Amino acid sequence: MEIPEQVREAAVGLGTEIAYLHQRKGYAVYSVGMPHKKGVLTCPTGLPTVVIFKAGKARAVAGSEVFDWL
Repeated sequence: MEIPEQVREAAVGLGTEIAYLHQRKGYAVYSVGMPHKKGVLTCPTGLPTVVIFKAGKARAVAGSEVFDWL
């Protein structure tokens, strides 16, 4: 699945790996994170970050609000 440019722009500074998760509340929800280094298992710190996308508009969601979108 191709990642919309608006989603890429909303994810700038949050991570370099973007993956489609699902549809929720009429929005496409994308996970944002950092890639694993080869041979090194990394664990995320803090809560996950997602970008929600609908009608050509994207917004990054973090903190406890993220649980509404997972």
